[in-house]
Amino acid sequence: MNVKIIKVLTILLLLAQATLFGQQGTSFVKTKGALQNKALCGIEFLNETSVYINIASITSISKQIYIAGPLEVREFSIDTNGNSQIRIYHASPIDPQNQINTAANKLPNEIASRAKPHIETALEKANAVKEKVPFANDAEKNAGISNVYKIYPSTTHSKTLEFAVATKEAFDSLYKQFQEAFSSNKSELLSSTLFKEI
Repeated sequence: MNVKIIKVLTILLLLAQATLFGQQGTSFVKTKGALQNKALCGIEFLNETSVYINIASITSISKQIYIAGPLEVREFSIDTNGNSQIRIYHASPIDPQNQINTAANKLPNEIASRAKPHIETALEKANAVKEKVPFANDAEKNAGISNVYKIYPSTTHSKTLEFAVATKEAFDSLYKQFQEAFSSNKSELLSSTLFKEI
């Protein structure tokens, strides 16, 4: 099967799942002392997947937001000094108006006024495309994807563990807790702690 067709089908599956499961997973519950091994912290996700991390092996964490086709992806990575990277992300259908407003707000006033007709044309085109993508208009604004879809061989996932979170709020909450722990005392704040998506 053609790689482009596979990519389009994958995106449609992601959008369908966003519509169907958008109401699930509103937060992470943090339970200190939930694990007997004090050297570990764990994260359990809605789709019965989980990861347990040796706290001492965490070397860095990072967060990024990017556009992948019709999806806005929020992703944070936990790098370890072992052989794997842990990627946790939330993906939802993009809002063309929001994307264009964000871009327009970054332009100086004199350029923005000249660019306004072009921005409006781009918005019309983006909305026309959005109308043709099944499920994109029915998805809740914060609807998310709770399963990870991988396209082989066009992407590489070796030594990468990937997990999807159902809502932006849950993603932001989990990242904030890891960021605070990593930037202060990760051993004390993460030791024997379990984060469970509910």
